[in-house]
Amino acid sequence: MPIVPIPYGEQTIHLQIPEGHWGELLFPAPTAAIHMEKGVRQAVENPDRGEPLFEFLAGCRSLLVIVNDRTRPTPTAWILKVLWPELSAFSAKFLVATKGAGFSRISGHGSKTG
Repeated sequence: MPIVPIPYGEQTIHLQIPEGHWGELLFPAPTAAIHMEKGVRQAVENPDRGEPLFEFLAGCRSLLVIVNDRTRPTPTAWILKVLWPELSAFSAKFLVATKGAGFSRISGHGSKTG
């Protein structure tokens, strides 16, 4: 039975794959580590494909930003801080995806509704 090493955090998990269930093993292309803030700013200002965020949003009449709630491991507050210079030019509404209970609506700049 093939054993596949899976990097997981600081350790490696060795996963046994039963015969007949083996497919192809794919690995991501190696990339250089970058500073998180610099990487997010670069992706917003100069994405690999498509136009920069500000150009993409040009001419929009309304903007809805959907974010995770604090139960998710996404650094939502930090990402919004990085994106705020682009988003602040618009009258944005925020929708917070909550765990299990659906959505919580937050409109405007932090005021709760409904």
